[in-house]
Amino acid sequence: MKLLPISNSANAGEEYLRYPMPGIASSLPGVREIGFVPYAQPLNKKTSEAL
Repeated sequence: MKLLPISNSANAGEEYLRYPMPGIASSLPGVREIGFVPYAQPLNKKTSEAL
């Protein structure tokens, strides 16, 4: 198993996974399927204070 962390799945105005696709393709040559596990922590007072 390989793990390729990315900072976001889409930039504003772009289609889903358009931004990271070149990096995914170059890091995983020949791989035809991947699993993407999205995660986002909601920003609230407690998490914003930690930033």
